[in-house]
Order: sequence, then C-alpha cells, then structure tokens
Amino acid sequence: MTAHTPTRSQQPNRCSLNITGQRIECLPQDVLEQAIEKQITALDASDNHLTILPDEIGMLRHLERLALGDNLLVALPTGIGKLGRLRWLDVTHNRLSQLPDQLADCHALTALGLSDCSFRDFPQVVCRLSGLVKLGFFNNGVSTVPREIGLLSKLQKLDLSGNNITSLPEEIGNLRNLTWLNLAGNKLSELPESMRNLTQLTEIGLCNNNLTRLPDLSRCSKLKVISAYTNKLSELPDWLITLPDLEKVDFSSNRIGKVDGRLFRSLRMLQFLNLRENPISEIFDDERYDGRGRLSRSLQKIDLQDCRLPYLPAFLFSRPVDLRVCNNPFTDAFDNSGFEVPRLYQLIESANFNNCGTDFTATMGYE
Repeated sequence: MTAHTPTRSQQPNRCSLNITGQRIECLPQDVLEQAIEKQITALDASDNHLTILPDEIGMLRHLERLALGDNLLVALPTGIGKLGRLRWLDVTHNRLSQLPDQLADCHALTALGLSDCSFRDFPQVVCRLSGLVKLGFFNNGVSTVPREIGLLSKLQKLDLSGNNITSLPEEIGNLRNLTWLNLAGNKLSELPESMRNLTQLTEIGLCNNNLTRLPDLSRCSKLKVISAYTNKLSELPDWLITLPDLEKVDFSSNRIGKVDGRLFRSLRMLQFLNLRENPISEIFDDERYDGRGRLSRSLQKIDLQDCRLPYLPAFLFSRPVDLRVCNNPFTDAFDNSGFEVPRLYQLIESANFNNCGTDFTATMGYE
C-alpha cells in the first residue's frame, strides 16, 4: 500500500476511512475529497506526522468519530466546529496548547481525548461541551481547573492525572454522574468537601499527591477501588469501613500510625488491602472482638511490609490469606489482647503466610 492509499470498511449507510501509520504530514487533497464524497462516518488518521489539519475537515458533515492521536498537531482548525454529528474525538499525544472556540459547536460530542499534549491552561471551551461523558486530560501541564468544569454534569469518566494541579474547585462536586475519577500524580494537598456529592463513584485515583486529609466520602457507597498511595495522610478516614462495596484499597507509603482492626473484618467485599511503608505501630480493636474476630471472607491479600508493628493481632491468622509483613520490628509473640499468636518462625513455614513477595497496588480500570 502506498503512503497515500486509504483503506475503507463499508457497511450499509456507513463508511470509515483508515490512514493510520503512513507518515503523512497533511491530509492528501484526493483523500479528503474521497472522504467527503463517500460521506464517511469515521476517520482514523492517528500515528502519522500530521502538523496541520485542513479547515475543509468541516465538510465531513456525517463524521461521528475522528482519531488524530500520535501526530504533531499544534492547532485544530476552526472548521472542526461544523462537525455537528461528531461524537468521539481523540487528539491524544499531539502538541496542542489551545483549542478553537468553534469546538463548542460540536454539540453531539460525548468523548474527548486531550491527554499528553502541551496545554498549560485548561481550555475553557471544553466546559461548554455539555454532552461530554468521557474526558481524558492526563499528562498536560495545567495547575488549575476552572470552576466551569462543574457544568459538565453528564461526565462519567474524568482523567486529570499527571498534571500540576494544586487545588480543585468546589464545583467538582456538581459532576454527580461520575463513576471513574483519576487525580493521581498532581500536587493536591486537599480535596473539596463537595466531593461527597459524587455518589456514583466506583473508582477513584488519588495517589502521588501531597494529601494530608480526605473529604468525607461516606455517601459514595458504590466505591470499589480507592488508590491513595504516596501521600502525606496520617490516618485512615473513619468512613472507609462504611463503604460496603470496597474491593481494593491502597494507602501504602503514607504516614499512618494506627489502623482500626474493623477494616480487616467489616468490609465483606474487600479483596486487596495495601498499607505497606507506613509507620503503623498498632492495629487497634473493638472491645467486643478482643483481637479474636475473623478476617473478611473476601480478603485475599494484605500487605503490611515495612511498617513498625511490634506484634500482629490474632485475627490476621484466622484463615489463609496472602499476608506480607516482612521488615517489621516484631518484639512480642502476643497481640494486645493477650491472645497468643504463633511465633514468626512457625508462620514462615506455614502455607498461610508469605513473608515477602511481589508488590501489589490497587489499580484502576478505564474502558
């Protein structure tokens, strides 16, 4: 296939054009004319060397999907605002630093990928795309997010990771349809209390920030994944044990000194709990359990490596789990209830105990 030869997939009343990976620097005129004639609904021109997109792109009035990722684009043409049927636009990994105001005329747009570009300011025009359901904006250089982001009330997935964001507006709490939120890799020291309104959240990424406290998320009862490792949190939030659907929790590499034993027992869906690299010196317990309760049946992995535990509570050995506790200053064979815990050399020989092993983290999935 020559450099300018497109491939097409034809379906009844639908036609797509694929010119990916052909190292072209601009859309050939004959290809554009052919696309207009065929009334294509999808154009994939990703993984090329495009530096400019012709304004005539706006003549593709039937276009619904436009993939322009992995190019060298520094701007989008104003004609893109004429794509009234466009639902999906991906310009990830380009050199864009701003967007045309005309983009707001793409009223059908529901998915927008702007990640890994050269934005230093969050483009205000994005906040006018009221139909957006998915927005990817990771790995840019923005330090603030405008209050107007609260206008994107239909958003379900939002990725703002890998920026330099120092604070979020209270209006983030208006995004009540969010199910997936990634704020990892920023410079956040606190989060707005309005996040308690994000009651549809199932996954949230907060790792690699400067967080010293978290807002009350007890109303976010659908949360399944909380990834908050590498922050400056000195305690686990009380509301954590009230979330019935939690499956993966990662608060490793923080400054947590004590852990409520109920965290290991009360969450019936919890599978992975990572608390390694915290100065944890105590796992305290409710008097009713006196250290003898049983682990949640769903728990599969517990990581307490590199902490400051002088002993382990007995309930950690109530059933087989992947338990990791190396590099703790164990000094006592008894827990704080006086209930004897088997000595460490016996535990190491047990199939129920894994002294060291590969790391695990609470990872997030994005579709």
